[in-house]
Amino acid sequence: MKIKTLCNINLYLCLIITFIMFFWGCATRALITIDRDYLQQLNQKPIGIIAIVPEKRIELYEPNKYRVLWIETKDNFYTFESIWDPSTILIKNFMKTFQSQFNLTTFPLQEKLEIENFQKLVRECETSFNEAREVTKATSAGSSFLKEWVFSPPHKYLMVKPSDSILSLQKTLGIDYILELSLAGIEVQRHTLISAIGVYVYGRLIRLSDGAVIWLDKGAGSERIDNFDNFSELEQNNLELLRKYYTSAIVNLFDPNKTHLNGYFLQGFHSK
Repeated sequence: MKIKTLCNINLYLCLIITFIMFFWGCATRALITIDRDYLQQLNQKPIGIIAIVPEKRIELYEPNKYRVLWIETKDNFYTFESIWDPSTILIKNFMKTFQSQFNLTTFPLQEKLEIENFQKLVRECETSFNEAREVTKATSAGSSFLKEWVFSPPHKYLMVKPSDSILSLQKTLGIDYILELSLAGIEVQRHTLISAIGVYVYGRLIRLSDGAVIWLDKGAGSERIDNFDNFSELEQNNLELLRKYYTSAIVNLFDPNKTHLNGYFLQGFHSK
């Protein structure tokens, strides 16, 4: 288990939360109108799905010391690279949602590409994503992942034309669209009264004929963790506890009946 520890003193909790809530309402949705007619166009061919995990570590966040006007926080990072791949659950639940809510047929790119080519494509996307990120630090209202998700999403990656490797899949696989999911961060917060896991995801729909990003959004899912006393519990029994609550958070991310920080993740699409 690789852990890096950082300590930082943050602004007053209530002020930060108020400021963040203002920005939660600012979101990019469909860049073109995705109505029922366009959904029919999308459904002419299956849509390829790819999920990248640019940040292969979990931020473990807890208040360290309570001051009069601020909270001093302590952040640990647990690295899960080569141990666990959270993208599988993300893709599975996304495909299920797309089929049930929008009647759109999808498939994982991993199933159609040679493993070496797929892994190369994922590494390329993850590297480009991370190069577009800004350095962030935790605040008393949440982790650095939350801060990035609210204030400084990597638009230089999300809104630009994708690489030639992505665009070439139109010819290679005979498809017209790719939907890319970016799992930008996973955090676990432990507090005296309540603990929870949070996931922060970006999604974009790419038209391969010209590389246009025609839909772009971000979503956050969470789940309360019960009877949670120590971060070390997350890695026991092959990450059993972490896998369980991560899966619940992803399910909640795609549940339109849940309360979402940024509105429902897929609200840019017209339901069938």
